[in-house]
Amino acid sequence: MSKVAASPARETWQDTRYTNEASPDTSGSLDVAHLIIILTKSFAVILFVYGGYAYNAIFLSRILLEAGKESLVLPFAVMFNLFYILGLLSYVAAAMADPGFVPERWLSFVGQVEKQLPVANPRPEWQPSKATRCKKCNIIRPERAHHCHFCRRCILRMDHHCPWINNCVGMYNHKYFTLLGIYAGLASFIALSTILPDLLTCLSSVLRMDSDVMYGPAFTKHAGYLQSGNNVLEAMMTIHEAKEKCAEMKTCKGFCYIGEDSGLPLKIYFKDKWQFWSDDDSHWTSYRYAEATGPDDAYVFQFLLLGCVVIAANALLVPLNCSHLPNLLDNVTMIESNYDNMPNPFDQGSRVANMAQIFGSPGKSAVDVRVLGMFVNGTRWHEHL
Repeated sequence: MSKVAASPARETWQDTRYTNEASPDTSGSLDVAHLIIILTKSFAVILFVYGGYAYNAIFLSRILLEAGKESLVLPFAVMFNLFYILGLLSYVAAAMADPGFVPERWLSFVGQVEKQLPVANPRPEWQPSKATRCKKCNIIRPERAHHCHFCRRCILRMDHHCPWINNCVGMYNHKYFTLLGIYAGLASFIALSTILPDLLTCLSSVLRMDSDVMYGPAFTKHAGYLQSGNNVLEAMMTIHEAKEKCAEMKTCKGFCYIGEDSGLPLKIYFKDKWQFWSDDDSHWTSYRYAEATGPDDAYVFQFLLLGCVVIAANALLVPLNCSHLPNLLDNVTMIESNYDNMPNPFDQGSRVANMAQIFGSPGKSAVDVRVLGMFVNGTRWHEHL
């Protein structure tokens, strides 16, 4: 590949390196795209906040209690909120961090040794150990750096511009973006797995156009007998039949019997009052009947909305992780994923070493600068990044 000529004079370079930085990208279509990205990020923030609120305040605090599943509240809360909080922190970090704008010290370094730098024309292919001149902002940039039309800057090791965080994903925030996908994906999967049974109950009730969504068993079992109250009915039947019969009678508050529930008919005594005498040694067993209760319609609506949010999150995050994590293991960006002019020159030889380029090795920086291991006249250019 031929090298392009260096700029004619250092003072000309320093005067013009930002001249064209914004002018090519100020079209009306780009302004519309910026607006769409801002709206997309706002939508993502709303979904993130609502998902955490609805899961804790509606599902854990309302739906599970109404369904008589109090024992599940704590384990569900711990599992979901652990990954939700980590995902939220990763989102803030990925959105707020410098993605890797070409630093001023690199530009100063280029101004000093520009004539000795091997500068190439930017091409959609691997260009290891070569700096390239950006046609948009007219700067000489390191290898793997690309221009972002939305940020209007060149980004080191640019992966892509993410509309959900309204920020580029580059050398300095790729770690946070990856963690965001992993943590948010786990939180979304846990949320969907835990709410699914009750979500189907609510959805089924709505589709049947029931006036109320009912949760919880209507009968509770007790050891002992009903000591007073009128017998509204005495009959031989199974326990299952007795429950159905009691639920049909307006005055039935419960029933009792002697014996074991083996599925055979027993002598059942139906009562119109619940005046229970507890006796663990008694051969009597009683069932108390209470009308099933359910959450308010407002909570049901918010719970169904939570279901939509969780399903949408899984639909977005599963493909995202499936597309980005393999690139991470190969030390390839989204921009570079289609390069085929040579084997990946930045492959470190193992998936663990490739992951260290993003997450860092133990005791090292999160970004391994060896990816920019090019030497110019004995000077390592990554020392100026």
